[in-house]
Amino acid sequence: MSAFALNAVVAVVLTLILRAFKVKDTADSTRRSDYGADEDDPKVAEIERQAALEQGNPLAP
Repeated sequence: MSAFALNAVVAVVLTLILRAFKVKDTADSTRRSDYGADEDDPKVAEIERQAALEQGNPLAP
C-alpha cells in the first residue's frame, strides 16, 4: 500500500513540475505489434533498427 501511495505522489509531483516548465506532450509511439516479442523475434531487430535510425545512430544496421 505504501508503494502505491509513493508512486501516486511521485506521479502527481512530476506532472505538476513538467507542466510548470511547459514540457511538450508527445504521442505514445507504442504499437500493438510491439508487445509479446521474444528477443530472437525478427520484429525486435526491426524495432531496434528503426529506433537507432530515428535517433541518428551511425552504428545502426
